[in-house]
Order: sequence, then C-alpha cells, then structure tokens
Amino acid sequence: MVTIEITFLTGRYHATPWMRHVNEGAAEWPPSPWRFFRTLTALWLRYGNKEERAIFISLLDKLAEDGTDFKLPQANQSFTQHYMPQGKENTKLVFDNFITMEKGAKCYLIWKQVELSFEESALLRDLLSKLNYFGRAEGWIEAKLINYLVEPNVIRSKVKFIDNAEYKRVLIPKRTDDLYENLLSETSELRKKGYLEPLGSTWETYSLPQDLYRVNPRQYSVKTSINYDVVRYALVQKPKPSVTETLLIADLARKAALSQYGRLTGGEKSKTLSGKESDGVVLKGHVHAYYLPTDEDRDGFIDHLTVYAPKGFTRQELIALSRIEVLKTPYANWEFALTLIGCWNHEELSQHIPIFKKSNVWISATPFLLGRYPKFKRNGQPRLDQNKRQIDGAYDQLLKELRLRQDVCNLAEVIDISEPKYISTRPAKHKYRFIRIGKSQVGPGVLYNFKIEFAQAISGPLSVGANCHFGLGSFVPDGDL
Repeated sequence: MVTIEITFLTGRYHATPWMRHVNEGAAEWPPSPWRFFRTLTALWLRYGNKEERAIFISLLDKLAEDGTDFKLPQANQSFTQHYMPQGKENTKLVFDNFITMEKGAKCYLIWKQVELSFEESALLRDLLSKLNYFGRAEGWIEAKLINYLVEPNVIRSKVKFIDNAEYKRVLIPKRTDDLYENLLSETSELRKKGYLEPLGSTWETYSLPQDLYRVNPRQYSVKTSINYDVVRYALVQKPKPSVTETLLIADLARKAALSQYGRLTGGEKSKTLSGKESDGVVLKGHVHAYYLPTDEDRDGFIDHLTVYAPKGFTRQELIALSRIEVLKTPYANWEFALTLIGCWNHEELSQHIPIFKKSNVWISATPFLLGRYPKFKRNGQPRLDQNKRQIDGAYDQLLKELRLRQDVCNLAEVIDISEPKYISTRPAKHKYRFIRIGKSQVGPGVLYNFKIEFAQAISGPLSVGANCHFGLGSFVPDGDL
C-alpha cells in the first residue's frame, strides 16, 4: 500500500476542476489524481536525475494502474471576489473559489494495491520533500510518504456505494504506455488540436460522505482583537530614494493605505490610518499610525518602511496595508516598489530594529521640524525664558513635545538635551523635504538634530515634532545611526 500525506498549512486549497471556468464558482475537491501526477512530473523535470528516468516512469505506471482513494478532512467551499486590471483604465470582477478547512488539516492519497520498490519509494519520498504547494501557488502544503495504514473515507463509487453521499467526477490518469509523454502535454496545445480532455486521462466518480462538509471551519472564526501594531516593508526598487525624501515616502504610504482601505470597505475611512475623525477633525494624543521610512544599512538611502499604530491595527486595516505594493507620486512618473515583510507586535522587534530598541540615550535619525515660529522681540533679538533659552525655539519646542508625551508614550523624565544643531545649511538639492504633497508650509520650516538623555531606558519608536507621523523627528538609540 502507498499512502501520501498532504498537510494544508494555510487551511486552503485553490484549484479549478477541469472543464470548468475559473468564474463559475467551482472548486476541485477531492484533489484530482491527474493534477497530482502532473505535479510529480513537474518536480521530476526540475529536480530529477536523468539516470533514474526508468524508475520514475515505473513509479507513475504503478500508481496509475490502481485507483486512488482518499481520506479527506472536514471542509467547506468559500470564495472571495476582487477586481483585476484590464488594460490601463478598465477592471474586471473575478471570483476566487477555494476549499477551506482548519489550518494544518491533512489529506491522504491512498493506493491500496500498489507496492513500490526501494528505489521507487526513495524517489517518491525525495520528490515529495520538494513539494511546497499544490493547486495554485497560494495553496501551501507539506507532503510526505508515510508507512502506516490509513483507512479512506472517500472511495470510487464503483468499488463501494455509500448512502447519503455526494458524487463527484474527478479526473484521473489512465495506465497507458505513453503516460509520461501525456503528462508533459501543454493544455494550450491540446486546446488548439481540439481535445476537450488531456490525453491519457479519464473521469472517475467518487462518493463523498455528506458529514465531510462543515459550515464555518474553526480557522475562519472572527477575532475580536488584533495583536499586531507594526507592519514592515522593504523598498525593492533601485535607485532607492534618499533619506532627504523621508516625508515624501511616508506621505505616499499614507495615501496608499487609505486608498486600499477605501477599496476594501466600500469607501469607509480609518481613523488609525488617516489620523482624522470621520468629520475631518485631526485626532489628538498621537495614537494614530506613524509612517516611518528608515535607512537601516546606513548608506543614505531609504530601504525600509514601518507603519506603527500605538493602539494596534484592526483586521481590515492589516489587510489594506498588506495590499500595498507600490507608492506612486501624483505629479511625476515616479514609483517606489515595496514588498511586505510581515506584521508584528512592536515588542517582538525590540532586539532587532533600531527604532524599536530600548535605550536611555537617543539621537536624531531624521531632523526635528519646528511646528511654531520662535519668539522674537521687536528689535529682532530672541525672547528668552528664565533659563536664557529662546521661547518656542528648537530646544523649547522639543522639550515641550517630550513632556506632552510622557503619559501617552510612557516616556521617562528628560535629563539632558543637547544644543540644537541646524542641519539645513547643505545645498538646496540635499535639503530634507518638510512640506507634504498638496499642503502649504506650516511653521518656519527649520530642521534640527538633537541628542536626548532620559532618566531610564525607554522603548521606541520615538518620533516628535511637526510631521512626526511622516518620518520627521525620528530618533534611534545612540550607536545605531
């Protein structure tokens, strides 16, 4: 007996039955033996040894000679629908139909009468170890050859009749002398020649007990809370943007997030992603999303984008963020390609990502932008406080920002702040961008660097000042810049 165990890691199996259109709402179940044979052949062509060709053909012949039975998990059919681009302006609504089951559910393909040689078993085991998806590429699996008895619950109807069963026609291979060559045939070529079915295949009817279908598998129960507050991306397009374009990248990321969320929810707006109430009033307390572009290899170019929300993201917000693939500028043909790295709780990143580390000394990674004009006397002299520092100057504004956030961000008491270092003295083309797209300038537009020391070590991220939710005024622990 030969038994193959397939574990569906994500709890989904995506495959359209033969002779059915992808938009018909049909999902293949049980998995087609013909599809499995084609998968094995593809693995052989990629990883096989030509010297073992006779062994592989013998393996196919033996498996095709005896019919395949199954042991299937409880499952249900589901679908999603989305729009696919058709040209530059048109879209088309398509349906993605798939089989759902619990994550890690196992399916068994069983050949009761087949006995393999040692060489055939070794080859099959090696090919299965390299199989990481079945059906469409999103159907992630693990497959292996097992050596113990598994009793099937889905069998060929001509072998045994089952009461209260549903009958499914499934495409299987026929035992022929040219089976290997038939498995290599391209579907497009067969269609051109007028074949409705693959050469070397036939249909088999299987009996599926009705109790194998279950509504609402446990995997897809709705969670009331989401524990992720960080979403990370890598910028993959070259050349990468300079760190002086931090504000631009963050602003484009926010626009992309709001766009994806609107498409997902039918035009609704997210307070966390937008930073505004439904009536457009700006949220207070700095608990909405921060869009933080970072240069983590210290080469002067942005290589990562982090979206952080102190109160976490909802499921729909995470889905919207996961769909961002490119940032587009509205005024030029500039695009910045992104790839999603993953989602985390910020504490999981505290040992690896500089902006999330813990330290009591922090230095400017991007310049602090003044949000208000410093105070001057009528004679042009700075207006000073009792400590002889300019009122609403760079030092004063930073200190006020930190004190306002001691309760919200659990910041420790500030011990020392270095004297502000004015950094906008470079040539114009190297200046940091400090005005958002389509916005007018707020404040004097002056940028400074600082070094801050706290009484106790604090956890990041630490981002303060004007446009702090767009990457300006970001700090990293001393030694990480």
